[in-house]
Formats: sequence, C-alpha cells, structure tokens
Amino acid sequence: MKSLQRFEWLLPAAAALCLISCTLIVSPKQPMWLDEVYTYYAVAHDSFGAFLRSYATDVNATPPLYFLATWAASRVVPLSVLSLRLYSSLASGVALFFIWTILRRHTGFFISSAATLTACLTSNLFLSHNSEARFYGLYLALVAWETYNYDRICAQGSPSSGRLFSNSLSHGLAVSCTYVAGFYSFAILLSLLIRDRSLRVWRPKVYLSVLAGWLPVLFYAPLIWSQRGANSWMRRPGPSAIFNPFHLDLDAYFVLCAFAGLVAVAFLRKYYSGGSSGAASGNHAENAETKRSLHLVILAFTFLAVPYGLLLVSWAGLPLLLDRYALPSLIDRKSTRLNSSHANIS
Repeated sequence: MKSLQRFEWLLPAAAALCLISCTLIVSPKQPMWLDEVYTYYAVAHDSFGAFLRSYATDVNATPPLYFLATWAASRVVPLSVLSLRLYSSLASGVALFFIWTILRRHTGFFISSAATLTACLTSNLFLSHNSEARFYGLYLALVAWETYNYDRICAQGSPSSGRLFSNSLSHGLAVSCTYVAGFYSFAILLSLLIRDRSLRVWRPKVYLSVLAGWLPVLFYAPLIWSQRGANSWMRRPGPSAIFNPFHLDLDAYFVLCAFAGLVAVAFLRKYYSGGSSGAASGNHAENAETKRSLHLVILAFTFLAVPYGLLLVSWAGLPLLLDRYALPSLIDRKSTRLNSSHANIS
C-alpha cells in the first residue's frame, strides 16, 4: 500500500496536464480580449529599456513581477498569445498541486483529491483564468504557496530559517504580482496570530517573516500613487453584494459561508468533546487529528472574510471588488470540505 502512495502525486499532475490541454484546445478559437492585448503589448519589446518604458505608462496598473517574468520568458520562448495563456495554465497547475499537497497531509487521498479537483475543475472562474493571458494564475499560485508555508509553519513549533525565508519570499512575490494579494497575506498573518493565541504560544520570528514579505510595497509606493485611479471605471457595489461579494460560478457565496459556519459548529463540538471522561481511544485519535488541522479552519474563515474586506474598501471609495481579485478564496472551499470530513454532527 505504501508503495502505491509514492504515485499519488500523479493525480494532481494529471489534473495540471488537463488544464494545459484545455488551453491548447480553447486558445486557437478564443480571440484576445482587451486585457490580454494589454499584456501582449506590455511584453512585446526587444530590449529591457523598451519594456521599462512601456511598463511606465501604467496601462496595466499592477506591480511588475508578472510582466517582468513574462518578458524574460519571451527571450527564450517566442512570444505568442498561446505562450502567454500557457504560462497561466502552468501557474494554475502549480496552485492546484500546492493545495492538493496541503490537504493530503491532513486527510486521505480520496478526500484531498475530491476537494481539490471539484473546487477547481468545476469553477468557471478558475477555468476561464486558467486560459487567459493575464497574471491571475500566477497570483493564485503564489497565494497557494503562502498557504503551503502557513501549513508547514503551523506544524513546526520552531520553524527553520529556510522555512521562514521561504515564507517571506512567497508573500513578497505575491504582493509583487498584485496589490490585492496583500489582503490574503494579512489574512494569513491574522490566522497565525489567532492560532498561536489559542495554543498560548508567541512566535515573533514567524510574524516578522510575513511582515518582511510586505517590504516590496514600500518600493512600489510611487507606482501605487501613479496607479491610484486605475479602477475608477468600476462601479461601487450595491447593498445586495453582502450576500454574494464575488461569484465563483459554483454557488452563492453567502451559502458557502453558511456551510462553513455549520462546519465550524461541528468542529468545535468535536474539539471540546475530546475532554469527556467516557471518550474512547478512537475518539481521542480523531480529536487529536481535529486539533492538528485547527489552523486550516482558522485560515478558511479569514480567507472567507477577504471578499468582505474588499467590499468594505469598495464602499469606502476604492473599487476593488472584482471576482478575479478574490480568486484565492477558492482555497477556503477546500479547507471547509476537509474539516467537514473530520467533524461529524451526531
């Protein structure tokens, strides 16, 4: 049986291959839309100086990581609409692999695979940006890497310097891909504080490793100022947005939050039932597993809260509530499914 476990990674690898195949099939029949045109002409330059002058026009109004990496890749792979879309597919596959790996550490192969594949491969939001020549695939992959580091850090009482550096790097690259990633970075920091507070521990180095990842924002301050009106075309959301702040093309977000609330009730019931004197040894083992995945429950709810944070910012006058900006909240859907498998309501 253990020998078969070595081949489990073939399933997420096959799913990533399906994402690439989807792009290869769809791309020739799918004309570029305006944002993809912006991407193409932002990187279609023969020299680095020409690239920088193009980027300085602020047409794309985002941090430089995606465009710089794509321009560098175009020096090796000839630039085309297909190549740009394949980069997104590769990044989406990396995101899927990270998320599957996280869940596989906490549950069985079937549950981790079902939770990951159904959440990703049944979401039109995910699938559409998988085959789009924009930075959203990379954005999701970097937030998934942040989540992976969060899971590893929570499993270690004293994370190594290498793990802390990896954590800082993942947060730094995410905010260098899009400013909105800062909301998810903050959600991870908040989750770490809540989780450690519940366990009565204090790990300043861990929190500082997240804060260190925010340092690039200081260098982007002039960019942020020059791009401050980039989203002025967006409408301010109406009051009804509170029930569905962003659309996964799966089900109402408000319903998802309600489901997560039920999972939390079941989780807490199981969490505190472990101390009863009549509990069997099997229940103790299940309770230990539930406690081991507590940090994922906390993260799920902070990620659920991010679209509402974007909604409040949008109501305050800075429009940020686009479905694609909240794409990493797909990750919380997998976490709630994971913990529902550990929390049974009797």
